[in-house]
Amino acid sequence: MVEGRWIDYVRGADGEVRIEGQDLGSAVERIMGEGIREYEWTWVIDAEAVGAAVKALGGDPDDDVLDLLKAWAATHGDADPGTFLRDAGVPMAFWNRMGD
Repeated sequence: MVEGRWIDYVRGADGEVRIEGQDLGSAVERIMGEGIREYEWTWVIDAEAVGAAVKALGGDPDDDVLDLLKAWAATHGDADPGTFLRDAGVPMAFWNRMGD
């Protein structure tokens, strides 16, 4: 099985932004328990909250939130940007799933 973390940033047609992640392998099993080696998650920032995300990421109002998210990730390794934004007070929805 492949191991690691993958994160993608997607802009929806209605202006929402999704941070989609997947963790695979032994690190998941250590945290979630024996036999659970896959964890998927998505943060959804509604279009109305994108400005708050831009501000939390240190951007200016005209900055592209996807570019800011990618820059944040480049300096924070495998950290989850959704957790950072949630802790900064950006309103978001969250979804997750464990297992195959």
